[in-house]
Amino acid sequence: MEPTRMVIRLSLILTGVLVLGAALPAQAGECVEARPAMVTIFERGPDDPDFDWVIRCLNYHVPRGTNLWAGPQAASAFAHARADTLAPRIGAAAARLLGDPWAQDPDHRRELLAVAAGQGIARLDSVDVFAELFPAGQRYRRTDYVLMAILRDCRGVEVLRGRYAALRADPSKEGAEEAVNVLSCLYHLPCDAATQLAADLLGTETDEYLRGRLQRVLDRSR
Repeated sequence: MEPTRMVIRLSLILTGVLVLGAALPAQAGECVEARPAMVTIFERGPDDPDFDWVIRCLNYHVPRGTNLWAGPQAASAFAHARADTLAPRIGAAAARLLGDPWAQDPDHRRELLAVAAGQGIARLDSVDVFAELFPAGQRYRRTDYVLMAILRDCRGVEVLRGRYAALRADPSKEGAEEAVNVLSCLYHLPCDAATQLAADLLGTETDEYLRGRLQRVLDRSR
């Protein structure tokens, strides 16, 4: 096994965490240091024995373990991902791989789209990344909201509006946690509609904690 590839595999084994439903390395630097090599493996596609590991490592910048990611630190990380000089190679490889038999599996296709979204890549040839990842009426995980935030697509405002309304009718703990992620995502959408939605929701929201999160969106715009 090549030395670089051995480092990648050992790092992944030693520092695995959950994101996108699979084992991933922690944000301790291992993935960052090997990123160019991982992009090369990604370009090789599913025939490479380390492809499954690498495809889940490319979105290392996705926040994990917290619902509180509405702020300048996360915004800086997302901007860095969008400006990544490796993004054109990642986008070209993802577009090509969408035509691979491997990607006929819906979960595999979604993984490719998530890698693109994690770099702020809006289209893979004719494929609208946002439209495929975020169909109306779907339930989302924290990582989904983060990918929406990185894409910065203003269509996300209406998705978040509908999801927030559904969640505020859900008395469960899970519903309350997802509502926080909805507002964290809203913070990162650079759209007048996002500011207006925060103002509208603040006018009716009674939960003091959620009101604080909504105010954070409004303060961002000042």
